[in-house]
Amino acid sequence: MAIRYKAIIFDLDDTLRLSTPPFLDRLRMCLETAGVPVRTETWHGVERWIHWYWAQSPEIQEDVKRYGQDGVWTAFWQRLMGKVGYHGDREEALHLSERFLTEYRPRSIPRPGAHEILFQLRWEGVTLGVLSNRSQPFDDELHALGLSAYFDFTLHALAVGTFKPDPRVFHAALERSGAVAPSEALYVGDNYYADVLGAQAAGMDAVLIDERGIYGDVECPVVRSLNDLMALLSR
Repeated sequence: MAIRYKAIIFDLDDTLRLSTPPFLDRLRMCLETAGVPVRTETWHGVERWIHWYWAQSPEIQEDVKRYGQDGVWTAFWQRLMGKVGYHGDREEALHLSERFLTEYRPRSIPRPGAHEILFQLRWEGVTLGVLSNRSQPFDDELHALGLSAYFDFTLHALAVGTFKPDPRVFHAALERSGAVAPSEALYVGDNYYADVLGAQAAGMDAVLIDERGIYGDVECPVVRSLNDLMALLSR
């Protein structure tokens, strides 16, 4: 199999690493058990908004400015209630936020197919990296997942002083890959707004993993699984 990219860089959360039970499912469950109605026909759109919000959207920037970093989670919950059509106040949002953070204790697992595709890409001689929007290093977690040996480098965004989709984060990752040109690199992630748009702004190709089927009209290749990604790379 011939891979045309010299470097392939992966997002971490919900790309290489999954939370079980899934974060988005538990958000919905928390709303419903608190008596906030959630219509199934609108939830996919809400999930897509959640991706947008956390991708350094104008809304989260407004919330950081207004409430500070410590108040963003409560602001998110208040906005989330509004997105499902329930206009709760900040006190209700604070209650939901505290409840969720107390009760949600997910287990971290590798995404199915991660070991297989990473082994194959290493065999093909592709430089591999992980670029995450986290504010702290995550090497220990990657090691616990059994994935660390596959990668030539890891990078958390705050080490660059900013976050995806800022193209500077992707340029820093390219430097760590051995100064691979953007046109020779691919980024793989699950958030269209942070991962795909950021990588494209940096001159890279990007593939979106959309396992939940919440994106339907995006300008990039879309796969449902890492097995689908391998098939795409083999074409």
